[in-house]
Amino acid sequence: MDIVFAQHFETGNPLFDQDLRDLAVQETDSGSVLYAVNGRGGGMTLFRLNDTGAARPAGAEDSRLHGRVTAETGEVLLAQIGEETRLLLQDTGQSDLLFHSLQADGQDASSPGDQQQQDLPGADAGGLGALAALTLGGGDAVIYGITGSGGRLMGWRLDAGGRMQGAVVTEGEDAAYLHPETVALALGGPAGAPLLFLAEGGTFQGLRSYRVDPGSGALTAAGSFGVEDGLPVGGVSAVASFEAHGRSWALLGAGGSGSLSLMSVTRNGALSLSDQLNDTATTRFGGLSALEVVTLADGTVLVLAAGSDDGISLLRMLPSGQLLHLTSLAHDSGLGLENVTALETLVTGETLQVFAASGAAGGISRFTLDLSDLGQVITARAGQTTVAGGAGDDVLRAQATGSTLRGGDGADVFLPEAVSGWVQIEDFTPGEDVLDLSLLTGLRSMAQLEMKDHGAVVRLQFGDTVVVVQSAEGGALDLADLWPGGLFSHPDRVALGVTLADGIQYGGGGNDQLGGGSGEDTVQGLGGDDLLLGRSGDDRLMGGDGVDVLKGHGGADHLEGERGADRLLGGAGNDMLYGGLGADVLKGQKGDDRLFGGQEDDLLKAGGGIDRLRGGDGDDVLKGGGGRDRLWGEDGTDRLFGQGGKDRLFGGAAGDRLSGGGGKDVLKGAAGDDRLLGGGGRDRLLGGAGDDLLDGGKGRDRLEGGAGADVFVFARNHGRDRVRDFTPGEDLIDLSDLPGRGFGFDDLEISRRPAGTLIDTGAGHLLLEDLRPGQIDADDFLF
Repeated sequence: MDIVFAQHFETGNPLFDQDLRDLAVQETDSGSVLYAVNGRGGGMTLFRLNDTGAARPAGAEDSRLHGRVTAETGEVLLAQIGEETRLLLQDTGQSDLLFHSLQADGQDASSPGDQQQQDLPGADAGGLGALAALTLGGGDAVIYGITGSGGRLMGWRLDAGGRMQGAVVTEGEDAAYLHPETVALALGGPAGAPLLFLAEGGTFQGLRSYRVDPGSGALTAAGSFGVEDGLPVGGVSAVASFEAHGRSWALLGAGGSGSLSLMSVTRNGALSLSDQLNDTATTRFGGLSALEVVTLADGTVLVLAAGSDDGISLLRMLPSGQLLHLTSLAHDSGLGLENVTALETLVTGETLQVFAASGAAGGISRFTLDLSDLGQVITARAGQTTVAGGAGDDVLRAQATGSTLRGGDGADVFLPEAVSGWVQIEDFTPGEDVLDLSLLTGLRSMAQLEMKDHGAVVRLQFGDTVVVVQSAEGGALDLADLWPGGLFSHPDRVALGVTLADGIQYGGGGNDQLGGGSGEDTVQGLGGDDLLLGRSGDDRLMGGDGVDVLKGHGGADHLEGERGADRLLGGAGNDMLYGGLGADVLKGQKGDDRLFGGQEDDLLKAGGGIDRLRGGDGDDVLKGGGGRDRLWGEDGTDRLFGQGGKDRLFGGAAGDRLSGGGGKDVLKGAAGDDRLLGGGGRDRLLGGAGDDLLDGGKGRDRLEGGAGADVFVFARNHGRDRVRDFTPGEDLIDLSDLPGRGFGFDDLEISRRPAGTLIDTGAGHLLLEDLRPGQIDADDFLF
């Protein structure tokens, strides 16, 4: 199955398009409606969706500012209270609940600026950190939340008319459970036995469950499963619950460890780990912050996961309680998948609509999945060792020695388990079918496979398991046909029952997964393609040889990729990241971080703090974050992007490209023929040596070309700018992007000023310091 981009839409008003926090879909008799909510200073927007899932343009009446300017909204939740549907808003700034009353067609029933508030007895002024809502008998409802200051899990009962009936009890007492590090709540469980799930970070890092009295909404603690129980996760960030294959399930997402943990849930709320997948270089759920589970009419369960990994991953749950990666889509220009903050879905006919909001771009992106291609899960087992798929995208699983798998038409997934003997795949089609070896415990790299090719047949062996792959068309096969990117396309599957210990850990020559504990740990990966997890404490992670993934999580961590093309993720503290040898990817994430690319062509991305990025050798890409960052390209032809904040960018020795972004930035090109683009804000651009191009963008900018024949670019709305060192006859002023045709030198208004020559371009003004009007002529301009 492919994730296909279909549409990008927005209101056109930054108040409602930027900083989107959550999305929600409501299906009404008048059609489906998508609600989008953003943070402080923003509000809520309603988008109506047509029968194909496409969003229609939102009118002025479809957007509502938050009822109070201090609202720090995050999660949005649709709740049925009596006959009224309410859109509940998480607010971490006040002790009451913000909500919108919705009409039958989904329209906000309140007038603009008249957002409604629900008093919550016993809540503190820190607001609510997570929300969940349950409908009881008779139309009553219970709203559960975590209070912001005390971290108390509480519930409040409303009658069918929406009137407050008071706080619900916990364990028969008018008290509350304390969980200050809760990140998300979800309701689930079988009919008649509802359960509340709580995803908690901090020192616990895991999932808790509570039984809910279906008559009163009262809570009783049930089960828990966290790092102390052997759950290898860090940075818990999301939870979803669902019913499938006759059982209850909870899916826990953790952004720090880039993991999805599937747990089986009993009717009484007991939890057990069924499966866990960890993000790799070929999947896109690292830094997970958005999680969506879709249960189709035939019982098929699909999972969509995304976060700071600049993309989205699609998975399918197998009836046996395991997750199977189907495909991932990486961000590209215009897709809006950088730092995904929210996901929402809608089924329209035989198409799954997927809506995604980005923390780096405004508006919402819509993607589609063709569900008509979704095939069956077919298992070869003892007594039935030969199985065949149909015309759809089937999953063919081998559980017995001597199994023969025939996919047939469609993009099929072949999934052999570990057996003592051989499994044969008779019709593999390169570029269409997928060979997933994630069920072979301990296999992390193609280097671990013994491989022999015989023309149209490839023989792979790992341990006692032999997988024989035959081409569907009869052509030659090799590893590049099975895995075109040179890496397995599936995530790493965690061997269950392994508890990671504190202290110093050393890997070996294979592909290791090593994790620190709550202390200050040192982890050395050595050889192989390793996954190193720092977790809590100030940790030191060193990848060694191979294509390694290092994740620091909490604390002030020190990460070194060493040899190989590594991925380093700093986590929440003030971290130091060193790429080393190889084309590395370094992401600072939260905190005030220091990133050093090292040799070869690296990608460095800052997070939300005040970060320092140095590219080192190679042609590097450096991206700032939301803080006041400093970026040094150093050697090589580098590309530097300041993004938000007041940034300082320094090019280096070669011809670099520097883009300031939206803040008040300083750009210095140094040596080489550089391109300096100020963007919005009052910027200062210094070209340095070489023939540079300087474009201040919008705002009052100061431009200084330095030595060399420089070009100063001024376009639409360029503002009031100053050029400090224009040299007539050598430098040029480029006005070719100004609006209108036939514009020339005689159309400029040029006048003398005490500080130099002022030029009115019709789109702004530019001052050439220390020059008289008579010193310039038409040859100094490009039109």
